[in-house]
Amino acid sequence: MQAPPSTRARALAPDLARGFMPLLIALAHAPTFIANAGLGPLDTFSQFLKVIALRRLSR
Repeated sequence: MQAPPSTRARALAPDLARGFMPLLIALAHAPTFIANAGLGPLDTFSQFLKVIALRRLSR
């Protein structure tokens, strides 16, 4: 059995990527939760952001 690599031999990028992925997933799904909550102005604002994002992505 091999010993785990020392901290000096490990690359930092994969660990940071694994740490940020849950944050990015939560941010991607946040407008859906706000839109379904019936919060009035926040609902309208989240719909506005969806439209802007879809227009930019569809170009």
